Amino acid sequence: MRSPSPRPGPVPPLFGRGVEFNTRTEKRRQRSGGADRGKSQRSSKLMSSRAENTNEYDLRLLSMGRALGPLEADVMEIVWNSGQATVRDVYELLLGKRQIAYTTVLTILRNLTRKQMVCWRREGKTYVYCATIGKDEFVRSRVEHIVDVLLDGFPKPTVSRFQQRLGQKGEFTNVDTTI
Repeated sequence: MRSPSPRPGPVPPLFGRGVEFNTRTEKRRQRSGGADRGKSQRSSKLMSSRAENTNEYDLRLLSMGRALGPLEADVMEIVWNSGQATVRDVYELLLGKRQIAYTTVLTILRNLTRKQMVCWRREGKTYVYCATIGKDEFVRSRVEHIVDVLLDGFPKPTVSRFQQRLGQKGEFTNVDTTI
């Protein structure tokens, strides 16, 4: 007989800011004064210095993974737009776009809870989910992460591409290209 599945995550006292999660990542952030860079930043700097010296790049840095899968992104859009939502709310809105099972929506919300993108509270027998990070803040943090990985691991091609792209739009002129 299978043991019951674990609860979807820690129950925060309130939605939004100030939610404390008891995870290793959160504890590491607290110890380091908010920055969660640790080993990855050190290894990125090491790879960056190696890349500058030998023109060899660690291509493993390019496998950054996805922050959200397509279905997770759709669910987060619904939660961001509605402020808070139940599994049933999300299910009914998604059902208009695609064929999907209620249990799939439940699993996605549990995964988003594990990723600390949403938190939940219980109202009777119903779980109400709310985003723990705003959409603009999430997009900004993902862009910062991607740009940091590219600049740390592949500085010359990254700056070169930025210059090409922004130069095409006339927004980027007279920039020092020495790295």
